[in-house]
Amino acid sequence: ENLATSSSQDDERSTHHERIPVPSYRLATDQAWDGAIKRGAYSFCMCPGGQIVPASTDSTHLCVNGMSFSRRDSLWANAALVVTVQPDDPILEPYKEQYGALAGVAFQKDIEKRAAIMGGGNLTVPVQRVTDFIARRT
Repeated sequence: ENLATSSSQDDERSTHHERIPVPSYRLATDQAWDGAIKRGAYSFCMCPGGQIVPASTDSTHLCVNGMSFSRRDSLWANAALVVTVQPDDPILEPYKEQYGALAGVAFQKDIEKRAAIMGGGNLTVPVQRVTDFIARRT
């Protein structure tokens, strides 16, 4: 049985004593419409008891990863969605003339810089509740 547990004997600071089952969801499609083209969209790395951790090497760019400690006993969880960007993707057109074959890398750096600005700097991650995302609220 793959369950996360916590007990007061293990960690007296924790008030979370229930078992947290590993989530059973998966998203995988190549039909996600972004308003211009169909893209692949995939769920990635759902961590019960997880945390978001910085993975940036430059404080003006924001890159993160997710992790959970072995007990997975945090009150939080984290998950990610991965969306495909193909070499011939229209979103790369503004980058291709200046960066050529490295257009995808330039696009990634631009997204990381925008994320840092949206988070207010200091490696702060911009966040949004899934309910607000689904309702298209900012």
